[in-house]
Amino acid sequence: MKKTLTSFVFAVTCVFLSTGQPALAAGGSSNYTTGSSSKQESKKPEEYKKAVKLLGDEKYEEANKVLNSLLPASDRDADVHNLIAFSYRKSGQLDQAETHYKKALTLDPEHRGALEYQGELFLTQGRPDKAENNLRKLGKICGSSCKEYKELAEAIENGQ
Repeated sequence: MKKTLTSFVFAVTCVFLSTGQPALAAGGSSNYTTGSSSKQESKKPEEYKKAVKLLGDEKYEEANKVLNSLLPASDRDADVHNLIAFSYRKSGQLDQAETHYKKALTLDPEHRGALEYQGELFLTQGRPDKAENNLRKLGKICGSSCKEYKELAEAIENGQ
C-alpha cells in the first residue's frame, strides 16, 4: 500500500506541475494519465485541490471533510466520489467507501482509479472474487500494462 501511496503522490505532483490541474490515480480527467475515463474537462474547484494535497499528506479525515463539502454541487462528478471513497477507505470507514465507489462507477463505469481502489477495498473485506472481477474490467478498459491494472494485480497477488 505504501507503494500505491507513493505512486499516488507522484502522479498528483507530476500532473499538477505540468498542467496546473489536480489529478490522481484516484481521479481526474481522461486527458491526464490519472485513472479516470471521464470525458469531462472541467477545472476542479480549489477545495478539490486542497483535498488532493491532504490525501497526499495522508490526512484522510481532513480530506474527507473538504471533499464532502463539495457535495451536492459535485454529486455527479465521479472523481469527487472516488476521492471521497478513497479517504473513507484509508480512514477505515469501509461501508461509506463502498457507497462512494459504487456512485463513482455508476457515473463513470470505466473510471480506472475507482475500479482499482474498489478492488483494493474488496480485498480488505475478504472478497477477492470481486477484486478479480474489477481486474478483468480494467484489463478490458486499459489492458494489462496500465498502472491501475498492474497495481490491483499486485495487491491481489499479495493478498492485500
